[in-house]
Amino acid sequence: MSNGLVTSDQSSLPMAQPHMRLIEIAVSNGADITQLEKLMNLQERYEANQAKKEFNAAMSKFQAMLPVIEKSGIVDYTTNKGRTYYDYAKIEDIAKAIRPALKETGLSYRFNQSQNQGWITVACIVTHASGHSETSELTSQPDMSGGKDALKATASAITYLRRYTLTGVLGIIVGGEDDDGGNHEEAESACYSDEEFQKNFPAWSKKIIDGKHTVDSLHQFLTKKNVILSQDQYSKLQQVGK
Repeated sequence: MSNGLVTSDQSSLPMAQPHMRLIEIAVSNGADITQLEKLMNLQERYEANQAKKEFNAAMSKFQAMLPVIEKSGIVDYTTNKGRTYYDYAKIEDIAKAIRPALKETGLSYRFNQSQNQGWITVACIVTHASGHSETSELTSQPDMSGGKDALKATASAITYLRRYTLTGVLGIIVGGEDDDGGNHEEAESACYSDEEFQKNFPAWSKKIIDGKHTVDSLHQFLTKKNVILSQDQYSKLQQVGK
């Protein structure tokens, strides 16, 4: 039996099998526990190295398949310090955009989260079908910007951390990365003057009434033109769209 194991043709064996063959040979030759443990450790290291290689190859293919991820989320609020406005890529949009590439490459992801003394930690774990996984972890305090209550502040921080750990560990780049979550007040801009708003309000209202723009599409168009409306001005446009 021992000779059969030694002389059998190994050229047809899968690449992941050579160390298992050594273990079989050792068992047939009466190897002790210490020898078997060393061979098992060797096999585990070999498999882990192969899995990492497959993970890296999958990541390379995944990133080559990534589409452009559009920013459809908008943050817009006004405090006594002024108005804050910016757009960002929603995590649900990111998840939808990368789903086909994940399926094609055998990658998947999951989140772990915890809270400790007011700090929130989120980890995104990306795993390949081969078994290798890598993790990105971020920690933040609840996002109290915009007058959020405690529950919404926690939920906002978790969403923010999930978005950035996911994009970080998968190497996803969203054009014009946003700087939200953590210090919203830095994003404040001077609002459009009421005098200029009154001059343009009739024309903007007509575009909404005629169906050429929705309130949101007009708002986004104006913002891209560096026309930053105040909350009161935006509310007036919303009244037209009702």
